Amino acid sequence: MATELRWRDRGSGAGDGGSGAEAPHPPPPPPPQDEVRIRPLEAADVEVVAPLWAAGFAEMGPLMYDSIRRSPVTALVALAAVAGALAARAWVTAGLLAAGAAALYTPALGGALLQRLLAAGIESQRRRDMTPDTIFRTWRVPGASEFLVAVAGGRIVGCVAVAAHHTLHKERAAGVPARPGEASVWRLSVDPSARRLRIGRRLMDAAEAWAAAHGATAVTLVTGNVASKQFYRRIGYATESMPRARHVLFGPAGAHPVGWLDRARHLRLSSRLHPSSGTVFVKHLPPPAPAAEPAH
Repeated sequence: MATELRWRDRGSGAGDGGSGAEAPHPPPPPPPQDEVRIRPLEAADVEVVAPLWAAGFAEMGPLMYDSIRRSPVTALVALAAVAGALAARAWVTAGLLAAGAAALYTPALGGALLQRLLAAGIESQRRRDMTPDTIFRTWRVPGASEFLVAVAGGRIVGCVAVAAHHTLHKERAAGVPARPGEASVWRLSVDPSARRLRIGRRLMDAAEAWAAAHGATAVTLVTGNVASKQFYRRIGYATESMPRARHVLFGPAGAHPVGWLDRARHLRLSSRLHPSSGTVFVKHLPPPAPAAEPAH
């Protein structure tokens, strides 16, 4: 289903707070036109969209490193690992773990390592579903997914993907059917030069409109940095609830974990749904307006 929406900027100058794309060269000036058009991805767009998304993803590196370094969980895990190695008298292992922890807390080393790991992750995801051969098979499947781009001043300044399943869909326990009425948002990225046009908000509006048109009553996403969380909260998102997440992973009964894999899923889920530091967000869409009765 093709989705095309138009908005006209009122010159508010407000940024959208979403994930922006850090251009590898000095960014071009803001689009001279005040009209923003949201439309489905076309074949010629891929060579622009893929680097835009990758740059926006890479921009999160420093924020992710700061979050990891400041988290008390990181320190506890590092201390527990070193203590375990010492208790087992694995002196070399303990030394390596201690050195690794020290490197993690040294920005010049830990930050650089995270950036390398992030770059490898970006490249892996790019090959999986952001190449000319894979992007359409993954993100433009009729009724199952859509990839939208924002155009302003004659150029692409943002993108977003939306799929007709919960963001935790691929983590379901074996045999659990997909939860109906769900949609999820992926690949949101905005060119910094166009943030005054509130591109992130407009892309999200279009993604939610697609979701609603395809029967979704809730839209979910995963985000890890403070700025993005603030943006999503401003537009109506909140941390996903445990009952809903358990329904997605374990079925309508939300079964309690029995095997080690289910226990691991539950443990990870608890941290991802923490009210203050959770990374899985949801927005419940308003019910569709009732159809107008025909005039007599």
